[in-house]
Amino acid sequence: MSESKNFMRMNMKALLVLAGIIIGTSIAGFSQNDCPTFPRSTKFDSLNYIKTETPTDAKNGKVAGNIYLGQGQIKTHSRSYLIFAGIPNNRPTWALAIAHAWNYERNLIKRTNYPQIGYWLATAVQESELACVPGTVWDYPNINMPNATAIMGLGGCLQIEGPYSGYGSLTQAYPNNRFPATSYATLVQSPTGFETSCLVKTYYDMNTAFIFNYYQGWKVFESIDCTKDKYAYVKSTAGSYNGGANTFKNSSTFFNRSQDNTACWTGLPSIHPAYGEHVGEWTSALENDVSYCGYPTGSSFTGYYNKDITWAIVDEYLTIIKYMYPEINFATSVTPNVKIAFEKIAGSTAGVIPFMKLGPVIDAIIVALPAEYPVPVEGSPVGINLKCSGTPLPSGHVEVTNGGTTLCLGEAVSLKLVVDGGGGPSPTFAWYEGTSITGAPIGTTSQLTITPTVVGTQVYTAKICNGALCYQLNTMGNSTCTDPVNITGFTITTKKCSNCSMVATASAINTPCKGMEKGTINITITNPAANWKLSYIGTTPLGSLSGSFTGTGATATIPNVRDGSYNITIEDLNDANCKAKTSVIVNYTTLINEYVEAKITSTVACKANVEAKIIPLPTPCKFTMQAYPTPGLDMLFGLYVGVNTSSGITTFDGKNKDYPAAAPPVGFDQWTAAHIVENIYYLNTGDVINFSLSTSIIGLTQSEPIVFKLLDATGAQVYTVTAPANSTQYGQPEFKAGSFQVTCPYTPAAAYDFTWTPAINAQTDTPTGNATKSVGNVAVDPNTSILYKVTATSKANAQCILTDTFTVKKDPLCIPACTAPSTAPLFKSASYAVCAPATSMGVMVTLPAGVYYQLFDATTNAAFGTSALSTTAGDYTIANVPAGT
Repeated sequence: MSESKNFMRMNMKALLVLAGIIIGTSIAGFSQNDCPTFPRSTKFDSLNYIKTETPTDAKNGKVAGNIYLGQGQIKTHSRSYLIFAGIPNNRPTWALAIAHAWNYERNLIKRTNYPQIGYWLATAVQESELACVPGTVWDYPNINMPNATAIMGLGGCLQIEGPYSGYGSLTQAYPNNRFPATSYATLVQSPTGFETSCLVKTYYDMNTAFIFNYYQGWKVFESIDCTKDKYAYVKSTAGSYNGGANTFKNSSTFFNRSQDNTACWTGLPSIHPAYGEHVGEWTSALENDVSYCGYPTGSSFTGYYNKDITWAIVDEYLTIIKYMYPEINFATSVTPNVKIAFEKIAGSTAGVIPFMKLGPVIDAIIVALPAEYPVPVEGSPVGINLKCSGTPLPSGHVEVTNGGTTLCLGEAVSLKLVVDGGGGPSPTFAWYEGTSITGAPIGTTSQLTITPTVVGTQVYTAKICNGALCYQLNTMGNSTCTDPVNITGFTITTKKCSNCSMVATASAINTPCKGMEKGTINITITNPAANWKLSYIGTTPLGSLSGSFTGTGATATIPNVRDGSYNITIEDLNDANCKAKTSVIVNYTTLINEYVEAKITSTVACKANVEAKIIPLPTPCKFTMQAYPTPGLDMLFGLYVGVNTSSGITTFDGKNKDYPAAAPPVGFDQWTAAHIVENIYYLNTGDVINFSLSTSIIGLTQSEPIVFKLLDATGAQVYTVTAPANSTQYGQPEFKAGSFQVTCPYTPAAAYDFTWTPAINAQTDTPTGNATKSVGNVAVDPNTSILYKVTATSKANAQCILTDTFTVKKDPLCIPACTAPSTAPLFKSASYAVCAPATSMGVMVTLPAGVYYQLFDATTNAAFGTSALSTTAGDYTIANVPAGT
């Protein structure tokens, strides 16, 4: 893109990029990697997340805790005047957009040192000099605004051509309806296009880097890690942003480690000469990096942006970007979490936060949205084979299920490894204290509890293996030149949080059976406070279990807990700064794989129907998805199969499995080789798996029906659906083919005896003599809510006693039946029982003064007589009440 304001010339990039698609040549001399099996989208890694308040460059006085978004006046090569680069007075959402896009990109490429946050403003200077949105106001008078509307219409502040050019390449690379052609005008050319264009640019940068690093085998990230040019990533991705992937593929010499000792990368290919170098120079000006070899002489730094940000500004930004994520309910899934983060710093939504301290709020926005990876699309770039010649690597992330990454001495953290893709039929796991090369193995299961015993920071590492290769967490491609902030692995920091002499230790008595609430935690308190409060939270097979109570003395007991990992805090009620912390793991004696769930299934006519049933503990089981056209036909070039699960994993793949004729998949005969899409998922009972279809090639329409099949771990087909021919075509939303709720194979270990307290009516246990379910009903009381408890005792192992409870809430309208007339019942606020008389007679009621009263039949709701007023407190008689009413 041109540095000039000749916008006709600038827009020529679109034609040149399209031309590159036709005339591009293949690349030789690089071998492909074993490619990570990235999902289309997943959740962010709890342990490896890079906080927004972690600066790109710790030099020049930058410290963790602030966002350093520089502003300044830039002297470009072809201008006689300075160009101001900064956030407009009336557009603070621009600052939020830059911080969001910047840290989102760092988290996807797993690097803290690059890109620099000034990259986005530098790009806007290069493309439009920021004079791209009408009505924008700065303190600096030299901003030239007359052509703002025209610039915005040509591709916005960042000049993103589309919808079928540069923007169109994203439509193909993220074939999940993230960038439909119909959204181009809103995301790029609207008055709020700067905010969303920042994110669009981030997606574009990642696509280029991922294709060439993981599928073409270039050492993109390692070369940038090791070079002396700190703006090498900015220059590289800027050149690709200007010239497209077909131009970037001519950059091979920069990514074979030949540039390690080069202070300034020059000669990077682009449509506009030196485009990448210029953007890198403008970025250095906004970073106030005057010692950089490419610093634009004559520029001036005016400071870091630090306007007070109100909740209204944050909410406005969320309103802008939610158009980009139509599948996400911001009102329930994003805004509440961001609001909590804002209030934690500002005190309330009426407060303000200086922008430099807004990091946790930006983090809350990022983690509430998906982490999305590009899909390698056949034919883009031209001449590059995007098939993985090696073995597909698995990928995954870590989730913290209890505790945190910063602990008080005595606390524990429970972690869970989640396989996002490529786990194979039987993934394996490994945890290490230290690195996976030199550290000590500490676990081989998907879940682990770590209890540090000393104060300080310790490095841990984890791996996911698929039988052939392993994926080490937090690597994104190993580099011999490690980012000093983003070390290989993750850290757990332990602090001494209290200086008082109170100390707690805990021991546990096993629960008799897995998932059963019969374990015990015993706590011993040394130097106990006179009065203390004990709080605990645990991770169990059925989710979190927490509670608290107060006490005195040197011992405490937490009864009736499930097996799991528990963090315990004892606080001196007379000194909030005095706390003793400990942790304990409660194990089980007998393994069972079920629990009892009790609930109200319906309430009709003041009768609650209740149910208790034995269901399996959450244990993932394997399912295989296959998708293919009519047997005998190849999977269409450019056709992509999407799978989305309710557990948060989303994949999008073209044909990735070649079945030989000797071993065809279900539906194929032995004479036809099958080129299909096949993926493996680990799901729990109740999870929903959704199937969809989209195309990635301009003008392509799906011409053949596509069959989806879901197979269980035994290979048996559990679901099938067909997407008819012409269901999807390029530029249209993906076609939703169908969905299925899975059930993992499960056979209860034994039958159970069910006991209800209080007893229920019409209790029926099924199947008879071998019960796994109990049903019945209870009356709804008008005055009291009643807690019901079900106890299920295993017939095979009487020590396995499962329990659950629920409450039947009171309903004042549920008048109980009665057999004798009431002559003077106590008055109640709204309604009360008057028993049916044996013969027609008057019924006396006791009422306070000033109450209107009338009698109704509880069955038919028929009224007797008319409404009357009690003038004084006393007894009143309702005459001629029919017998049996």
